[in-house]
Amino acid sequence: MPTDHAELTTEQDGPAYVRVFVNILRDIFKEETVEYVLALIDEMLTANPKGARLFHDESLASEDIFEPFLR
Repeated sequence: MPTDHAELTTEQDGPAYVRVFVNILRDIFKEETVEYVLALIDEMLTANPKGARLFHDESLASEDIFEPFLR
């Protein structure tokens, strides 16, 4: 379970985390790394389901953040 500090950091910097995760998924093709990043995203969303809204943040509107999840 994440600490309160981790939840606070995710809340404050959520769009930055999403951008980093998406960029990693976009640029990395090694299966173990992709699985690890997807597990981190799953952990983040399991700890705070409302975190899904971070994927719809205005600051990410110019990017196709869902494309890496579809390959």
